[in-house]
Amino acid sequence: MGKETVRAAAARDGDPDALARLRARAPAERHLALMASDEIRSAYLEAVAEHYMARTSDDEVRAKAARKKLDEAKAAATTSGAVIFVFRNKGRQAWRELLDAHPPRPEDHEVQRQQQGERARARWNHDTFGPAAIAFAAIEPQITAEEIIELADDGRLTDGDLTLLLSAAIDVHEGNRIADLGN
Repeated sequence: MGKETVRAAAARDGDPDALARLRARAPAERHLALMASDEIRSAYLEAVAEHYMARTSDDEVRAKAARKKLDEAKAAATTSGAVIFVFRNKGRQAWRELLDAHPPRPEDHEVQRQQQGERARARWNHDTFGPAAIAFAAIEPQITAEEIIELADDGRLTDGDLTLLLSAAIDVHEGNRIADLGN
């Protein structure tokens, strides 16, 4: 008896369209906004959360209203001086090539060992990977690694900003969109 295919298992379990829905999914995206004020930041985050919930429901009216609210919050954030970053998954092979292009140095491994224990190993070059990953995954704004370094060097991007931007770039490639629904 051969291994059951995903499609056959889905059909057997009463969900013949599961594979079609998987194929129709958009690549993972994360939106991150560098805001000018906490008030605008809160309104924007609320709109993003509502948009996500509405998108995953079957309520088209709610989804349309949520999209409008998100567009308005995005416009308010942008006119206030915020910069909205949109990160998108570029595919497993491209992400692996990026990782391979920034191999860790001995000093990166040493820092990792100091932070996480003797057996820890760094995954990438701590100086070059962050800006490269942010530039790689950001589809909006289109920005280069060199521009990110320049913005950080002159204080317009903080280390905290860079950490969150890098986390978003990693998350769209290595995170997940799975929810355990139990039995």
